[in-house]
Amino acid sequence: MKAGDTLTVTLRNKLPVAGFDTSSLHNQYRTLDVTNIHTHGLHISGEAPGDSIFTEVAAGESYTYTYKLPTNHMGGTFWYHPHHHGSTAIQAGGGAAGMIIVEDAAGSVPAALAAMEEVHLFLQHLNMPELTTISQQYEANCQAAGGTPAQCDDPTWAAGPTSGTQGNVVLVNGMSEPSLSLSANRWYRFRMVFAAVDSVLTPELSGCTVMLIAKDGIYLSDAPRAISEGGYMGPGNRADWAVSCPAGAHTLTTGARRRRLQDGKGPGGGKMQGGGPGNAQLAQTLATLTVVDDGDAPTTLAAGSWSGDFRK
Repeated sequence: MKAGDTLTVTLRNKLPVAGFDTSSLHNQYRTLDVTNIHTHGLHISGEAPGDSIFTEVAAGESYTYTYKLPTNHMGGTFWYHPHHHGSTAIQAGGGAAGMIIVEDAAGSVPAALAAMEEVHLFLQHLNMPELTTISQQYEANCQAAGGTPAQCDDPTWAAGPTSGTQGNVVLVNGMSEPSLSLSANRWYRFRMVFAAVDSVLTPELSGCTVMLIAKDGIYLSDAPRAISEGGYMGPGNRADWAVSCPAGAHTLTTGARRRRLQDGKGPGGGKMQGGGPGNAQLAQTLATLTVVDDGDAPTTLAAGSWSGDFRK
């Protein structure tokens, strides 16, 4: 999107109709067949047909959202996911989410940043044991409200993870540990979204120069900022990096710093209400970078050299 744009999105809910109405329940897992869309970070109306979390799209129904961006909206990295009270965790945690990019207006960012090729990394946490636990809790809530076991059955998750879907993993652009191809010594803009409802991510790219540009869609006042230990991203966090790597193979990983945090040197991660095991297991290779020498000479970015160069 661009500042001043009006975006219309039609959401069609193709979830199966629940066998028992649990809408009377409050602050419990309920109405898993009802959904909506909520954006993070956009400066738009929170009233319907805009970004209202109170919009309810029932199974079999459709709804058209209208998002009007102000003409002075700043560029940045954002995201969207369902946010219906009672079904958010299982829908967003189960994979219903996406990235939103508001493009930088001409002349609004430093020329060096505007010239960078972008690498979009949608980091999606899927905690299968926990999703199964939530689904089973929904079924218990439904039956306590008067539904029969058959009426309250959740066919998507309640049977438990099937072969090939077990575990607690982070997918990158829908893939498990994908390989990315880059040119050596060239600066890239990494746009990263951590789409999750529990746990934290600590992305780190060893062997490369990494500088922080923006957090949660907001440019830093002292950009670019050198970072030495990678990042720290909670559910819904976004981060924009400037990245330059030498030729060779490099890996984007997560997990080492989280283990240190759990050893008492900082805050630990939480988990969903009533969630299952697995939150301490968020450590893995996210992606492999194959970096080839295409003749680019190494260049440096001075820390803080862009301070004051972002136009609001």
